Amino acid sequence: MFDEEGPLLNLVNVEAASDSASKSLSQKCEQSEAHGQVLPLVPSHEYTFSRHNIEVGGIEKIHVTSSETVNHFYCQLDRNSHLNDKVMKEIAQLVGQPPCEDQTLKLDNACLAKYADKKWYRAQVAEMSPKLKVHFVDFGDTLVVNESDVRPFPPQASVALSTPVLALPLGLSGIPADVPQDVNQWFADHAIGEEFLILVVAIGENGKLIVQLFGETINEMVGKKVAQKKQTRKTTWIM
Repeated sequence: MFDEEGPLLNLVNVEAASDSASKSLSQKCEQSEAHGQVLPLVPSHEYTFSRHNIEVGGIEKIHVTSSETVNHFYCQLDRNSHLNDKVMKEIAQLVGQPPCEDQTLKLDNACLAKYADKKWYRAQVAEMSPKLKVHFVDFGDTLVVNESDVRPFPPQASVALSTPVLALPLGLSGIPADVPQDVNQWFADHAIGEEFLILVVAIGENGKLIVQLFGETINEMVGKKVAQKKQTRKTTWIM
């Protein structure tokens, strides 16, 4: 279920809120529910992945949950917050029960894992060795964890296992692949935990979502910072 950057890469731009976009967002939310366009079902020990009814021309309110680079970060849809609440409610019940000793962890399996905040979340085993690493599927972080902080999904799980993954991987269009690390850090500092709008204008290869950007937005600010860095390096070299 994983490629080199994570599961089911979707590429989008991030746009700040506007009046017209808010109106389109309201209309879009009235027309669709969180479930829809779920990709082919996988075995019960794995998750399902979905675009959550995001289509060309769609505008969505999102909040950024994690970021590796400006070309690869994650978000949750604002309209899926009720799904996240239901998942977390069932997880709280599941971790309150004794773990099943006859279940073992396997690569790509769905599991429950404890995050740095000491709370349990849905995850997927990304690596077994040399260290145990899991991908927190509803937030996008992939981290090394202690074996004691990971549990196979209990067989009685229902909502927590059947709900499609809530984190969507995103990337800013019009940005070069080689971005200075301080620009990536600036983006992470200003984007994680914040709300934005995305406008989808096309669906690219492998299901990537591509958007058109309007006005002064995160995309343009990142582009300017990258250009400034390149100009600084060029000036230094000439001198």
